Amino acid sequence: MRKRYKESEEILTQMALRNNRSIPEFRNMRNFVEEEDRKRGMSKKFTYFDLFRTPKMTMYTLILMYAWFVCSAVFYGLSLNIKNLAGDRYINNMIGGLVDIPAVLLVIYTANAPWCGRKRTLFSGMLLAGITLIGVLFLKLAEKSLTEVAFGQATVALAMTGKFGIAVSWSASYLIAAEIFPTLMRSIGSGACSIAARIGGIVAPQFVFLHEIWSPFPFIVFGSIAIISALTVIVLPETRGKPMPDAIPEWSWTSCKDSKDSKHSELPMSDIHNNKVDIDVLDDNHLEQSSTEILLKCDQGQTKEFFAV
Repeated sequence: MRKRYKESEEILTQMALRNNRSIPEFRNMRNFVEEEDRKRGMSKKFTYFDLFRTPKMTMYTLILMYAWFVCSAVFYGLSLNIKNLAGDRYINNMIGGLVDIPAVLLVIYTANAPWCGRKRTLFSGMLLAGITLIGVLFLKLAEKSLTEVAFGQATVALAMTGKFGIAVSWSASYLIAAEIFPTLMRSIGSGACSIAARIGGIVAPQFVFLHEIWSPFPFIVFGSIAIISALTVIVLPETRGKPMPDAIPEWSWTSCKDSKDSKHSELPMSDIHNNKVDIDVLDDNHLEQSSTEILLKCDQGQTKEFFAV
């Protein structure tokens, strides 16, 4: 709010006169602006440290940050390593770009399918990338039994399949990261994951240089970190068709009153209704009070709990 009251009053007055309307009451406008400024000053500012409020939120944050790191490192690493593949590098580069199109289309279908969802899409893409890239190692061990052309074509096929899998994972990771963090910290959580992805992009060229030591070395590294990420993704919750969390958990590493109790509600009281507990209906004026005493009663009519919101 810039509080340019005089300028706004002049504009509104001209608008009212030209439209043959009564001039509005500017005192109410000023009171409204001052009230909004007061509410904004009282609102809590969240930081990256709030992503580590509880063990569960810390685990989700670290898993997603690692997944984004792997997606970025493997995706850009494979793109940069195309120059080391057999065949024409321009054709290989074109194929590497084309595989991203079916990957995105596949995510659009599987991420919204009841039998798959976000987590399985992310897990499957990571696992596919890891297995195919590790397969380059076994292909190298069997190089003597293959012709040079067959070995080169098989390596390109495995590398492109791995890039397809990591493209699927990266697209799915955007969805699950946007849906797993609470509303007030969603942008902070996505930003933390993006930072991890940028770090992955920084180290990706260094992994490619491992080709000078042994040609399958970059694929081994990419495949290993992808498989590790696939295993960690298993513990993430499925977010498809679920309401996005709103409640912010309290700082605790022992007993946390997190969004599980609130069922993704700003006011954690859905469990009260599920247990058939009577509660007085609160209007907006009551909710804005600094403390509102709420009396909860059991089914038997006895007082169960007395607390302040």
